[in-house]
Amino acid sequence: MEKANIASVDKKKESYNGVHTGVLCLSFLLILMLHTSVAQKTDKDGYVITNAGDTIKGVFSASRWDTAPKQVSFNGPNGKEVYTPLDIKSFFVADEFYESAIVNVDHSTGNLQNMNYSAQPEFIKDTLFLQVIFRGNKSLYYSKNAKGWKYFFIRDGINPIEQLVYKNYLIDHKIGGGYKTYTVENNFYIRQLKVLFSECPTLGATVESAKYEMNNLKTLFTKYAKCTGEAVEPVEKIKSFHIGLQGIIGLNVSSAKFKSDLPTFVAFTDGNFESTISPDIGFGVSVNSLRRDRLSLNLFLLYTNLKVIGSHYNAFENKESTMDFRYNSFSGNLNAGIYPIRSLPLYLTIGGLVGILDETHSEWVEEYPSSPREREFRSSGFQTGFISSIGYQIKRTCLEFMFERSSGISNFSNLGSKINSFHFLVKYNIFSKED
Repeated sequence: MEKANIASVDKKKESYNGVHTGVLCLSFLLILMLHTSVAQKTDKDGYVITNAGDTIKGVFSASRWDTAPKQVSFNGPNGKEVYTPLDIKSFFVADEFYESAIVNVDHSTGNLQNMNYSAQPEFIKDTLFLQVIFRGNKSLYYSKNAKGWKYFFIRDGINPIEQLVYKNYLIDHKIGGGYKTYTVENNFYIRQLKVLFSECPTLGATVESAKYEMNNLKTLFTKYAKCTGEAVEPVEKIKSFHIGLQGIIGLNVSSAKFKSDLPTFVAFTDGNFESTISPDIGFGVSVNSLRRDRLSLNLFLLYTNLKVIGSHYNAFENKESTMDFRYNSFSGNLNAGIYPIRSLPLYLTIGGLVGILDETHSEWVEEYPSSPREREFRSSGFQTGFISSIGYQIKRTCLEFMFERSSGISNFSNLGSKINSFHFLVKYNIFSKED
């Protein structure tokens, strides 16, 4: 029974070592994030145009916004400064141009959840940074507030900027002995566009069908420019995606818990087996949405060498088993990522994997009281699984701590095990492009 007690202690020690390794990797990543969080942000080069008309080049500490920014942080020749729409005339960063404006904005209701029974907008004067969508004799602007309400604005020549009015509201119709409530639209923006584009009667049908949506309105302004022959001053091209090609290296440590329907393998199904630290190598493609710059889609191929070793003493049958199991895995991983904190390049991902096991090799020895029995198997097959990770980006380098749960060697020679792996990966952007 002494061997059984020693095996029990060893099993706990192996389990502790696996958890301890994972905790150490995660702790290292968190310390590194804290160390670099002050210096590393989503910085982008750009420029501001002052109210006096001077252009100042520098670096913005944020480059894109889900909602219209109330202020922007800019590091220029005079150090770090924070600008509101009253402080500067305009600014440009990450292929987007913004102009400062004092405009009347409808603050009544702007979505289906908060409608009232009034068709009339309720204007309040506000000071905003408006994104320039189309710039010419007739210009188009866009803004989105903190509630998610989208607004479009127009300017005719040097006239003041005005909002294109669109509003959903409610009406009640009497039906029989009761009333039924309907949703209707105030499409006053159509009338505004008819007046704006009155020089081009051929656009009548296009204006009538215009939708309160960015691409549709931008197309309409482009058609007007072609109709009048206007030489349009181009707005800097607004790109939609950032694509990066990554090289990947790393280390992994895995754990296995064997299962089998055959009594022959009871020695292995009773214990956890220890894994050695093994290398990872691969490459991947990362696609980031520039319109929703906190979202990403990642596809990468990862080659992993894994080795599992262990032993188990079966006191009931008075035999000891040792095992040496190795496999090489080449897996395709697909996950979606999000940057939850705008000021910190920390990201979280979740996804899945499909892989092929190559050169799977397993050897084990069962020591009976009389004579040993040796077994050896080689095989290959498909595996599927789940992955999630936490990472931190430092310029072109990503440090990532990834957890992988795969089907591993399930049903391999009647002896199977799911594999839990912890990977510490370094991903370097070899090539990147915005499109």
